[in-house]
Amino acid sequence: MDVARGVEIEQTLWGYDGQAVPQRFNVLSVLVSNPSQEPFDGSIALLKNMTGSHDVGASLEQPLYLSPFARKWVQFHPFVGGFTQWRLEWGEGHDSRKWGGDADHRTTVNMPRLGKPAYVLINPVDALLPPSRGSGLKGFPENLFPPIVTATDGLAGVVLDHNPRWQEPQRTAFLDWLHAGGQVHVLHDSDGKFPHFAAPLEMLNAPLPTTPVGQGTVYRHPLRRTGLTADFVKGNITQRLPTQNELDREI
Repeated sequence: MDVARGVEIEQTLWGYDGQAVPQRFNVLSVLVSNPSQEPFDGSIALLKNMTGSHDVGASLEQPLYLSPFARKWVQFHPFVGGFTQWRLEWGEGHDSRKWGGDADHRTTVNMPRLGKPAYVLINPVDALLPPSRGSGLKGFPENLFPPIVTATDGLAGVVLDHNPRWQEPQRTAFLDWLHAGGQVHVLHDSDGKFPHFAAPLEMLNAPLPTTPVGQGTVYRHPLRRTGLTADFVKGNITQRLPTQNELDREI
């Protein structure tokens, strides 16, 4: 944890599975909190430099308001070009803040591990769910799904066993990602039935085992998350044979 002037950086999460995909836009989720009795009203920025040299590119800035003892997630969507150092800076007041100044307002961010686009299991917020032990899939909190499609560059596929509580921008980004070639794998819910998805996600209710959606594909697997074994995930999700829809796209 890093505390300075009313802001505490509790956690940082790169990408969807703790990794960043090189030469693409990625998600960086930052959990910030205010441990003081005074509100914090200012902004927070993400800056990068190349292995300790001068800063590169413009800072990515987000407004930040935290009431006393509040906490919230803030997201950035940086382009990751390779081996880069990153840091967060924050300050009160939007107009007078000059990034790269007072060291008391900054903290370094762990360099992301670089990897391939991720397959993740979408988890409800604050829900007690049985883990998919040994499946090789990492869980990703539904509330952190980004609100812009550019930030889905590092996402290959998602596994869903419930109707996610997304805001409209998140639903729009998800649908844009799916139509552009994303993969959605729908499982049975805790009652042993396929969940019903409300509009505008109703295409996930299609009864066929495989349904093309734009350039993407929806798969339905009649098992619960507890049935996700490493062999099943490898054969049906992460390393499965391509569908005809996907083969057609390669021609």
